[in-house]
Amino acid sequence: MEHAPFLNHGWLEVITGCMFSGKTTKLIGCLEICRIAQQKLYLFKPTKDDRDSTTATVTHYGREWPIKLINPGAETLSTLADLIGQEELEKADVIGFDEANFFSKLFIDLCEQLVGENMNKRVIVAGLDQTFAGNPYGPMADIMAIADDVSKLHAVCVVCKGLATKTQRLINGEPATKDSPQDIVGGSKAKPTDQGIVTYEARCRACHKIVK
Repeated sequence: MEHAPFLNHGWLEVITGCMFSGKTTKLIGCLEICRIAQQKLYLFKPTKDDRDSTTATVTHYGREWPIKLINPGAETLSTLADLIGQEELEKADVIGFDEANFFSKLFIDLCEQLVGENMNKRVIVAGLDQTFAGNPYGPMADIMAIADDVSKLHAVCVVCKGLATKTQRLINGEPATKDSPQDIVGGSKAKPTDQGIVTYEARCRACHKIVK
């Protein structure tokens, strides 16, 4: 949702879907609305996502927003305080997290604390709901379960042009095997890895292929 209702308590919302569905674009749009309202806000991203920048989150279409990086496994209130200062953390109205699928299970407790009665933050989380193999990704399933609002976005299947809900990993142009490593950061542009040349596509359920 782009406009959270007036609340006297915390609020947790999730923006999710497959790759190329516009998750980061929607997240930045929400943050821009908050900034126009002169709310104090911060955006964080895991260090594992190093595709474009270490100082900004960047959409596939070039939109940017400044970020602070968090190491997966260090998702705590003290980490946030170290990055932006305890006073700034206490004053913040909105805390955003992009690419949250790369965070550890500690991220679940962090979100609960931020929206809890001692902090009462509006927390906006964006991330992939599924891995390339179609499994729940990182902490996202748990975050979606405890969220006050969930927006599941869709892309366009590159094969049949229908609604896409899956992320297809291609290695050297062919569907990846099920035992391919879970976290290979990339996009539509080719990325050389020790697995081969990796690219990603958005696909519908029927066109999504995984080699057993």
